Amino acid sequence: MSKNKSTNVPCDILFDIFTWLPVKSLLRFQSVSTSWNDIISGNEFKKALLDRSKALGRVKFLSQADGDEVKISHLEYLSVITQKQEFPLKGFGGADILCSHDGLIVLKRDGDYKKFVLWNPSTRQCQELALVNELYHEYEIPLASRSYVEEYENPRACGLCYVSTTDDYKVIFIYNLFYVVWSNANRWTRKTTLPMLEQILPTIEQETILCSYAYPQGVTVKGCVYWSLDEKLHSCVSRHSAIIYFDVESDELKVLPTLDFIGEKELFRLTNLKDRLSLYGGRPGCYTGEVIELDIWTMNQDGWKWSMKLRHIPECNSNNYFVTHGMFLCCMGNDGLIFLGPGHEKFSIYHPKQQQFSTQNIVYCAVTCLDSLCFPKINAMHKRKSKQLTH
Repeated sequence: MSKNKSTNVPCDILFDIFTWLPVKSLLRFQSVSTSWNDIISGNEFKKALLDRSKALGRVKFLSQADGDEVKISHLEYLSVITQKQEFPLKGFGGADILCSHDGLIVLKRDGDYKKFVLWNPSTRQCQELALVNELYHEYEIPLASRSYVEEYENPRACGLCYVSTTDDYKVIFIYNLFYVVWSNANRWTRKTTLPMLEQILPTIEQETILCSYAYPQGVTVKGCVYWSLDEKLHSCVSRHSAIIYFDVESDELKVLPTLDFIGEKELFRLTNLKDRLSLYGGRPGCYTGEVIELDIWTMNQDGWKWSMKLRHIPECNSNNYFVTHGMFLCCMGNDGLIFLGPGHEKFSIYHPKQQQFSTQNIVYCAVTCLDSLCFPKINAMHKRKSKQLTH
């Protein structure tokens, strides 16, 4: 299309048309004309595209492949297409996939506890995030075991969140005695943790002995990242759990009030449902013919409210499996709900009108993300400092 013809289409109409297109096409269209590039590069369009991706179910399922490649399965219009894509940087083949948000993924270099990457698989943009030694307490690792433990010094939990006031993203890693926060504005910042985390979370030496190297991903909702805390940090909430959250504006960890509506034998999972902190779950049922139901609660300004009930949950190996191993992904335009699970090789769609689930197979999924153009603005000075830290 020539520039003259493209300028005959009003910008607001082009804006709407572009939101229906995948990122792969939009990256090509940026070179068509200056006006098209201005639309696609704008923050307002990036937000609109992200909202459209959620509505259309433009979900990517990522699973680690051999060597320097990762398998990516694209879900759109209820069909799955799988392709292979190289990891963003050399030396990150076989990287651990930690968390995702807004189409961005945080990776950790395999066998290295200080080298991380922020990556958008859709645009293939990436930025290396290198921790520095000064962020760690020397006394956290016993001197006698330091040489053995250091390479396994992994976060107890992680999270990723957008900061609307600065148009930036923040990465948070929680350790047992402190937590660290990364942003383009301030790079890495170290913070003192909550006393309850210091008392409950295992020390590095204990975790190494137990060989527990999980990276619980927080649930991001409107400038906060949430985790459940009992004996560890994760996403499942029982009557005896505490919900802690990271506030991106203050860079502080905080605690939500106790949830009094959860019964003694009930189990729920934290999620983001239509930009509201939500829980889905309930009392375990019996998988021998009885109808299994899950309740959804959402947090509003005046507290937690019951939202809806999901019926005919897909059969799993245990009563709590869909809650503990399933993961809500996004809503569809017809109010359908898309879940990862049961298991890591299927996704399920709940159809409210029929009150039924349908399932489809995918490749093994380590993390999910949306098709988006999101990426933090890279400050040139900070970029030079980052290179100095990594070499």
